[in-house]
Amino acid sequence: GPTAARSRPAAPAGGAGGGDALVFDVDERTFQQKVMQSDVPVIVDLHAEWCGPCKTLGPILEKAVRAQGGKVKMAKIDTDKVPTLAQALQVKSLPTVMAVFRGQLVEQFVGSQPADVVEQFVQRTVQAGSDAGGNNAGDPIANAEKLLEQALAALEDGSVPADQVVPLLKQLADLKAPAEIKEKDQLSRIAKVRGHAYAGLARSALAAGDLDSATALADTLRADFKDLASDPSIVSVLASIKLAKNKGDVDPGEIEGLVARRDSLGADERLTLAKALVGEARYEEAVEEALLLIKKERKTHGDAAKDLLLELFEVLGPSHELTLRGRRRMTSLLLV
Repeated sequence: GPTAARSRPAAPAGGAGGGDALVFDVDERTFQQKVMQSDVPVIVDLHAEWCGPCKTLGPILEKAVRAQGGKVKMAKIDTDKVPTLAQALQVKSLPTVMAVFRGQLVEQFVGSQPADVVEQFVQRTVQAGSDAGGNNAGDPIANAEKLLEQALAALEDGSVPADQVVPLLKQLADLKAPAEIKEKDQLSRIAKVRGHAYAGLARSALAAGDLDSATALADTLRADFKDLASDPSIVSVLASIKLAKNKGDVDPGEIEGLVARRDSLGADERLTLAKALVGEARYEEAVEEALLLIKKERKTHGDAAKDLLLELFEVLGPSHELTLRGRRRMTSLLLV
């Protein structure tokens, strides 16, 4: 019953870091280090306070794990407290139990199981650890890449609130290469995960209107991840931040006033309007205004309009229809 579920050692202050060396709670901040990079297999118990079968299964699992004397560990994830992890691990129902070794999923089961089945599961997990014999390093990097992909997708489609995705991105941004990893290819994969996590954090800060944090993260990206300088998604987020800094303080009412006088605007006003339209994500209109500046005011405002267009094309990406169309028209105007 519920009381049995509480028989585990009381978690010390600090929440998801609670438990002891063999049985412990994990969250987005500690999952990578305590589960993915563990040198012994880890059984991950995904549970929730409201789930009756979880309360029965938890103590059975814990007893079987402790009986192995350190050959296997148990990480507990409360899916209500860490929904991002549950989603990243594609958990559909509770309880879900996964055996993970060196970043690889060894085996899993769903639903409560009798003690003998649980014990056999734990023994197979221990066996998987001893079969590897310490020679096969598995691929924790591939798992970090998958977590990153899912975190960025959740950020993009808004399926998980940004404040729940950000801790996972922070953890991936701080990813350390395990000591045994020396190959250049693997190290560059880790750098790529870290760089893209920084880019995700920058995009999230920008979306939240925190331009200072976004700028600081962009500076880190430029300084520490030079190898990713031409990566389209990094280029895009850096350009987005630059555009946000340059858009100026024009409120929506002023923008509509400028749009209404579009045909009679002076060059400075038209440039202001183009930048403000970019800031409002009205890209089609912004491109039209910038192209008009190149056509009519090339000597005085051509360079500024061209720079604005190039930054916008970086945000949209090279294959975006507006980029392709806008580049063609810009090039033909500049060649005249």
